[in-house]
Amino acid sequence: MYAGLPAQDAHHEWVIERLKYGRPYNIGLACFVRRILPEKRAATAFGEHRVAQAREAVAEQSLIAMADKEGLVSWPSCFGLLFAFRAAHPICSKCPFTSNCAQIDRSTRAKFQRESGNEDPRLAVVREQNRIRKREERTRKAAFAASA
Repeated sequence: MYAGLPAQDAHHEWVIERLKYGRPYNIGLACFVRRILPEKRAATAFGEHRVAQAREAVAEQSLIAMADKEGLVSWPSCFGLLFAFRAAHPICSKCPFTSNCAQIDRSTRAKFQRESGNEDPRLAVVREQNRIRKREERTRKAAFAASA
């Protein structure tokens, strides 16, 4: 499900760096079983010969992995994360799943609003703690000024 997102490119580079001196078996796992690194990208980084060795090393596993994954839709790793969606963000705006993610974001925020009275309960707690701390600080300052 490569969509040309900068986060995907950065992840591919990270995987290549980790596999640079590894065994062909590990490259095979990344390319043909887990499918986190495109074969073309691996061939560019490691060479055709090493990718062919990797394919042979995981031949049986890749067939099983393909059978398990048939018919499944792969979503980006950030899909549906709580409060991760930003419509104006360059990555979100280029993503093919923007409309689905926006729908989930809206429904999640609405559910929090219904159940807790606030769409971000954690932020509401932090703000309340800040109000209490400021109120106590003002009380201490007033008491100090009165005693002086």
